[in-house]
Amino acid sequence: MNERALFPLMLTVVRESRKMSQTALAKAAGMSQSAISQIEAGRITPSGAVVEKLAEPLHCPPSLLQVPLQFRQLPVTFFRKKARVGVKDVGAIRARVNLYRLRVEILLRSYDLLDAQLVLADTTAEGISASEVARRLRVYWNVPPGPIGDLTTLVESHGILVIAMEFGNEAVDGLSLYEANDTLPPMIFMNHGVPGDRWRLSLAHELGHIVLHHHLRIPRPPDQVEREAFEFAAEFLAPAREVSGQLCRVSMHRLAALKIHWRVSMASLLMRADKMGHVSDRQARRLWIQLRQGGMKEPVEIARENPTTLETIVRYHMGNLGYSTAHLSKALHQWPGEFRADFGLSSARLRLE
Repeated sequence: MNERALFPLMLTVVRESRKMSQTALAKAAGMSQSAISQIEAGRITPSGAVVEKLAEPLHCPPSLLQVPLQFRQLPVTFFRKKARVGVKDVGAIRARVNLYRLRVEILLRSYDLLDAQLVLADTTAEGISASEVARRLRVYWNVPPGPIGDLTTLVESHGILVIAMEFGNEAVDGLSLYEANDTLPPMIFMNHGVPGDRWRLSLAHELGHIVLHHHLRIPRPPDQVEREAFEFAAEFLAPAREVSGQLCRVSMHRLAALKIHWRVSMASLLMRADKMGHVSDRQARRLWIQLRQGGMKEPVEIARENPTTLETIVRYHMGNLGYSTAHLSKALHQWPGEFRADFGLSSARLRLE
């Protein structure tokens, strides 16, 4: 194998992506935990044979451990649910996000992605509401009145990369990354296991964080940040001036019909009706009891949307640039099977060459 030196931080990231401790990796590789610790600290430079020895239990090509990585922490907004996410899960999510960033950067060397079209705002400094920012973005994006048919397609068509990935924890629906001076596009990572209505709300919520928060030098208080993101999402998905009149005299049947129309959850619609003063406290309590009788699952389901930009980029490399699956997975420092899984490509549609 290539005798380039191992990049210590990459070893840590790959190990965390597998939810392996240093002790577990040491045992699997037939090494001491002290040796793993010193390699990750950069105090020991392992030979090519040792790199191969480490790569095997990590289920990655040895070349991945030799790639320099521009590491990014998870955004402050992610940690609103930190109490419900274990340390290993946080480490694995952070690691997988960084590995996706690396591979997207490699792919975009040969693909021109549309520049992100965003309306960035500071609600505190500008004295505007999150709802007003949502209305401005709908105008800027030329969103017609009424429900948004496919929110994921809309977001991706304006230069934001949506990636469905395995979070390994149901408490996290999504997270977003955006830095004004970053060479990579804004990214929204979505938990592929969430139902359709939660997908849309979480996607709009993370879009709110991108538009309202990630570009600010000084983070807002967590409660304010979350409140603004949810306010943005609610208005972006169902503008108040359009939905308000439809929320009068709400019932379970009415909420179900409106869910199909607006493609947002019945719970979200009930919350808006309550906030707008269209239901009394007694009515709201009765409807909440009825909704919760079904547990987390509402009586009406919405099909989950699917992002397509990442797969389009991969297929461009294969169709226009002549990469085979094997060659492209090698360029991305992945084994072909994991490459297909990470980029939403079924083995039935791709032939390993």
